[in-house]
Amino acid sequence: MPATKYIKGLRDRLSSAYQLASEASKKAQATQKEAYDLRVRGASIQKGDRVLVKIVYFDGRHKLADKWEDIPYVVLDQPNQEIPVFTVIREDGEGKTKKLHRNLLLPVGYIRDQEPVELQTTKQRPTPRPRATDSESSLAEDSDANADISDEVTSLSGDAQIEETEPTGSASEDAESISSEDTTIDDDDVHQDTDELPPVEIRRSGRERRPPAWFRSGQFETSMAVAGRTSIPEWRQKADYISSLAQTPLFKATGLERDAARTILDIVNHH
Repeated sequence: MPATKYIKGLRDRLSSAYQLASEASKKAQATQKEAYDLRVRGASIQKGDRVLVKIVYFDGRHKLADKWEDIPYVVLDQPNQEIPVFTVIREDGEGKTKKLHRNLLLPVGYIRDQEPVELQTTKQRPTPRPRATDSESSLAEDSDANADISDEVTSLSGDAQIEETEPTGSASEDAESISSEDTTIDDDDVHQDTDELPPVEIRRSGRERRPPAWFRSGQFETSMAVAGRTSIPEWRQKADYISSLAQTPLFKATGLERDAARTILDIVNHH
């Protein structure tokens, strides 16, 4: 008896829990459906419509890959009118039927299959002109001869007109003299124009010019002084150095002044 009572109580608790869970699920589904229907903007799909199926699996990188399959599908049926799930099959009849949600279908009923238009890439060969017969060639020669005669006549008439309209020598000389007088310019007028121009003032800085600081300090040597210093012979440099040492207190205290003088004399004599 205790086991039977426990089992009965467990069943009651499980059934009540199932009822509570199903009620909560229905409420959640209704809320989600309302929120989803507010954002839905897709066209309705009917039986017999042509659709494309979305590709939900990719191999490797697919940033620029197609999102829809190339071959269209045909809608066969909608099992449940309250659920947007449709049964589709490929238009060519290959493969199995699929049951897909509306989000994975794209209506393409407005796209019709058209045969590809082949563009002509080859150029048409030019057709040769038909050969002229003997009679046609003689007519062409006669027309060319008549054209040459007419050209000669027009050239002769043109030469005659040019000779008639050519001016005399006196008239041409008068025209040249008039043109030369018009083109000459008086030099006095040019000088007057140049004298009237105002002189151009040269802009000068008002800042006081001073020599640079290194030059005003006096602590520098010119190139001539350096050249003269380097031209002193070696024996003279040695003698000067020894004489400068002889003037130091160390030499005077030790009595090495005479030795310094002898060394200087030896340097001078050997030189």
